[in-house]
Amino acid sequence: MSIKIKPASEIPNDGRSSYPFGQMQVGEAFLLPPVHPGCFRKPGKAPRVAGAAHNHARLHDVKFRITTQRDGGVRVERIA
Repeated sequence: MSIKIKPASEIPNDGRSSYPFGQMQVGEAFLLPPVHPGCFRKPGKAPRVAGAAHNHARLHDVKFRITTQRDGGVRVERIA
């Protein structure tokens, strides 16, 4: 299975969220650059985008994988 990775700016947003979780299909992912506020984290904590992904997943019965890239960016992938 190949994963389609798009920059966050290429995925449309419905206006209710800062992130395009509702438009993502299984196997799609988006990257947040290191300077994006969603990449901010306190030491030992998950990035801000992880909380938003968790809430969307809980409400809509989907799953996301959040990975931090070496450059400090964050990749959000829908896995189910």
